[in-house]
Amino acid sequence: MKELLYNMLHDSSSIVTPMDALQNMVIALILGAIVCISYKISYSGVAYSRKFNTSLMMLSLITTMIMNILGTSLALSLGMVGALSIIRFRTAIKDPRDATYIFWAISIGMGAGSSNYYIVVIGTIFVAAISILAGFSFKNDNTYLVIVRGTSESTEAVRAALFSAYRHVNLEQKL
Repeated sequence: MKELLYNMLHDSSSIVTPMDALQNMVIALILGAIVCISYKISYSGVAYSRKFNTSLMMLSLITTMIMNILGTSLALSLGMVGALSIIRFRTAIKDPRDATYIFWAISIGMGAGSSNYYIVVIGTIFVAAISILAGFSFKNDNTYLVIVRGTSESTEAVRAALFSAYRHVNLEQKL
């Protein structure tokens, strides 16, 4: 029994070859690009962040790399879960949809890293289509964000310029 448990923990029967690792990374890169494109198309917030969008692609590649390292090793998997459980994300996610994009990028990395291409490709196409369709149907073009850096003396001049540029919009309720 002791040998059986030892063999299960240290089984390295699925060694990832360099060609397999490259193939997994290319698939993750392509699918990560689809995530980035669908995020950019369907984004409906006020301030679009290219850095967040780029991090989505990087997240799918990094997760793929981790999955290539783990393979089917139970010992490495348990160790990685323990190591990842201590990481705290300090950045507050402002939009609930951003969290879904993070999970989507992680699932792409997990699927590509474990060579489950059919599931990941079909899932990515399906989620991208739903994301883009939902993004168009929930897009709000009535959102305005103005950030002006200057002295406190220039506040009235900026307000006057805004009121003259956007006469048709009721700015007084929003300021």
